[in-house]
Amino acid sequence: DPVIVQLLSGSRVEFQSIGKIKATMVVENQPNTKPTAANKAIETEFSYQVVSMDESQRTAKYHLKFLNGTRKNPVTLRFSMQVQAVGSSASVHVESPPSNPFIVITNECQYEESDGTLLKKDTYGPAAEIPWPMFANKLQRHFLRATRQDPVKPTRYLSRHELTYIHQNFFGGQQMVSQNTFDSFWSWFGKNLQKLRYQRHVCSMWQSGLIYGFISRTQVDESLKNEEAGTFLIRFSERHPGLFAVG
Repeated sequence: DPVIVQLLSGSRVEFQSIGKIKATMVVENQPNTKPTAANKAIETEFSYQVVSMDESQRTAKYHLKFLNGTRKNPVTLRFSMQVQAVGSSASVHVESPPSNPFIVITNECQYEESDGTLLKKDTYGPAAEIPWPMFANKLQRHFLRATRQDPVKPTRYLSRHELTYIHQNFFGGQQMVSQNTFDSFWSWFGKNLQKLRYQRHVCSMWQSGLIYGFISRTQVDESLKNEEAGTFLIRFSERHPGLFAVG
């Protein structure tokens, strides 16, 4: 889908000229580090695109193209243009705030690490830890986006008991969730999420309920104790991330 760029102004502001819009990609640097040659190379590899704006609607559509991946580095987009207001003798340079960070990957094997980087950045920012309810909300939104579901009417979101399972198993039920515990959690959850995202038949089974999902072996035994012989559940393996267990 194209990226829509819109020029916003005061209700009484009129323009006598609106220049073309340029998209620029910027590599985000870690705190207290200087831009590197590699980062500059990533920015150069982006196909800098210049498009005209529909002056009546004050919008422009960008069909972005990336020549290469961003080498697992978060990047942002900025859009800039020159405008000249009616009655003004000089044009003004206008630049958008940066977009949300993203990572361009060239192979699905890069997904787990790249997606974890973005989720961690979005969830924690500069904080070392955050409350569990805040983390759970961030994880839920991220899960729906990663599994390509409608955030308003999702087919299958993470249920309360699944979030409780994650909270207890990976964060010890603690009220605060630290970045260090996130890394351990993501090394397991990220592989499962990659499976759901890239193997469409698996995601279809998940959304239809054929895959029970996130549940412990003890809970499986409890759920099946009154069922007929041969009844089983498919869940994500706790010992082998990205694989399934049948119980």
